[in-house]
Order: sequence, then structure tokens, then C-alpha cells
Amino acid sequence: MQKRWLSMTAVLTAIALVAAACGGGGTSGTTSTPSGAAATTAATAVGEVIIASDLPTSGADASSGLPTQNGAAFAIAQTKSYKGITITFKPFDDTVNGVHDPQKGAQNVQQMLSDPKVIAMVGPFNSNVARAEIPIANQGPLAMMSPANTNECLTQTFPYCDPQPAALRPTGKNNYFRIAAPDTVQGPAMADYIIKTLKLTKVAVFSDNETFGKGVADNFVKRLTATGGVLTNRSDFDWKTTNDFKPFINAAKAAGAQAIYAGATSATKACIVRSQMQGILDVPFTGPDGIGDDQCLKDSG
Repeated sequence: MQKRWLSMTAVLTAIALVAAACGGGGTSGTTSTPSGAAATTAATAVGEVIIASDLPTSGADASSGLPTQNGAAFAIAQTKSYKGITITFKPFDDTVNGVHDPQKGAQNVQQMLSDPKVIAMVGPFNSNVARAEIPIANQGPLAMMSPANTNECLTQTFPYCDPQPAALRPTGKNNYFRIAAPDTVQGPAMADYIIKTLKLTKVAVFSDNETFGKGVADNFVKRLTATGGVLTNRSDFDWKTTNDFKPFINAAKAAGAQAIYAGATSATKACIVRSQMQGILDVPFTGPDGIGDDQCLKDSG
């Protein structure tokens, strides 16, 4: 996760370079052509290549996914061809019932791989969707460039990662890239801000228990406690079934929490918690980039 509003032109340029790398060269000691190279060659032969996107573009996640999809579409419209090869854009929506869904994302990647003209994709937006997609795209291979994934275990090896990054890449080659800083940076940064700038030490933490939300909350807590802060209480909710967050809020108040950290996104009800704090607990409400949107303002009341 999660929101990194960067130039989609730069993203697509990087994707084009990555796609070329993925499509060229075979395994050492063989003369066979990898399926990805064959796909790229076939696409080039007919004079057209497709850059796809896989993003949450409907429901609660639309405020995140649609601007990214529109940016990708605009960038490709600005560069309709390259050396005589037509470049087109094909968007996919990875939501089910308005919520980003790893299985839907995996199905979308399978569909991309069935079309030899598709050489690369922008996305996904959510880290748990990426975890489901990377192993499939890796065997294509299909170049992936995410503008928003931040879970560190997608690219970095730590003892607690399950699965490890290598397990997501069955071919042993890398086809996945991201341009957002990992949660090992984002979570600790907010902990530093709370302690050093706000001069607060007692924090209550909750997460949506998803790959991104739980991961960024874990990293926040590690830095908080390592720098003298106190975790007053923590809850990892099943956000799909939880609507009443007042027990968590009341527990935070009873424990003397001076701030709340949300390891979640607007789409996973992070800011509903903020609205339910009214009249109970009046402290700073903080979180990752996943709450930096208009939906959070609306949900906060």
C-alpha cells in the first residue's frame, strides 16, 4: 500500500525496460526460447504490444485504483507507438464486491498470460494481491511494476517473512518491481514522528490483519518500543466482519493511550475507527499512506 502518487510515465518507461529484459535471453546452457520471449516476439510480429493494469477500480478501493489506472492510460495515450509497434492499454479490476481480492488478481494475471501481446502490467495496488500474483506472473514471465505495494517481504528477506521473497519467484528470476518505500521505512517513520515531534509515548495500535496493514503495524510497534514508547493495547481485526471498534477505543482510553496508530487503509475501515473515537477518546489519530485520501475524511465524520 500504499499511495505513492508518482509519474505514471516514469513507471511505464521502467516497465518497458523490464519487459524487454524479461523477454530476452534464455537459461544458461540451453538454446530453447523462454515462453516470455516467445510471447514478446509474437506480439512484436503483429505490430502490437499491450501493457495491462491490475488495480482496484470499483467499490471502496476506487479512490486509490482509478487515479492510477487513469494515469497509466494517459501515459500510454501519449506514446501510442514505438519504432512502429503499436502500444495499447488493457485495464483489469481486481475487486470482488467492491474490495480488492487476491484470488481475483491471480485470475487477472492468468488472463493476461493467455494473451501473447501482453508484455507487462502496472500494479497491483495492494500487497496481499501482489503476494498472490507474483508467482503466477513469474512463470510467464510477465513484468510487474507496482506503484504502491509496500510490504517488505515482497522483496526483502527477513526471518519472519512467510513466504520468503524467493518462494514467490519459482523461476529464480525477478519480474516484479515497485517504486514505493517498504513498510520497514513507513511504519518506523510515524513512530519517530509521534515520539520526537508530538512528544507522546503511549500508543494504541490496531490493524486490518491484511498483508499491508498488519505488516506496517508490526514495524511501527517495533520502532515505538525500541525508542522508549509504550504499546498500550493492540487489536488485529477481521475488518470484513467488524463494525464496532469501541471496545478497542475504550481499552485504549483505560490504558492511557496518547495516540492511536491505524495499520489499515480507508478501504478496510481504518477511519471508521476515527469516527467512533468521538466522545470517547480525543487523541491524535495516525496511520500509513493508506488513509491519506478523501474517503478517510468522509469516514472520520
